[in-house]
Amino acid sequence: MEATRVAEAVFDPHGLVNAYFGLAMLGIRRGDLSPTIALLERGLELCQSANVSLMLPRVSASLGLVYVRSGRMDDGLPLLEQSVERAATMKLMNMYSIFLTWLSEASLRAGRAEQARELGERALTRARDFSELAHEAYALAQLGDVAAYREQPDVGQAREYYRQALGVAEVLGMRPLLGRCHFELGALYRRMGERRSAADHLRKAVDLFSAMHMPVALEQAEEEWKALG
Repeated sequence: MEATRVAEAVFDPHGLVNAYFGLAMLGIRRGDLSPTIALLERGLELCQSANVSLMLPRVSASLGLVYVRSGRMDDGLPLLEQSVERAATMKLMNMYSIFLTWLSEASLRAGRAEQARELGERALTRARDFSELAHEAYALAQLGDVAAYREQPDVGQAREYYRQALGVAEVLGMRPLLGRCHFELGALYRRMGERRSAADHLRKAVDLFSAMHMPVALEQAEEEWKALG
């Protein structure tokens, strides 16, 4: 917040966009969608009006992701598609794999499971080729989602992807992703009727989300726990 106040005081567009983007990344990890949308919309407007071109793909992709997670698919999906294309054209490749992962998530939510799988695999290959371990973990978790939520779930494949994502996230200390993977595994096991495994993972998810003060994710995990009975 201090960086935002300083940048606003002197009206530094580059500093403001970076400050908005940094706060938005925290909001995305915490699941705070409404304030994050406001930050990113301001950031996108500045990118366009002040020609902050290097940040444009990052801000637009992040905004697209948050739109999608807020149910605004028609607004979010085009932004993500444009951001992937723009990043490739500008050769801004340090975020390329995570953009592909986010586009995979949007495709899965839009009911395009095969496209989501292809994008997730591209994201994973890119992350591994360039030793981007954090992005690799996100791609693995997304591929777990693809396997878990397609019309005919592949439980074994989903479990393996989540297991690999958990391993990388544990090493890197990516606690929000750890919580997400435990939550998704718990939800998957509940749907499959494996109560003991479901309870184990959901308990871990609840503990992690509670410790990190992530109320939205905590509420979702607690709802899954109630559904378990």
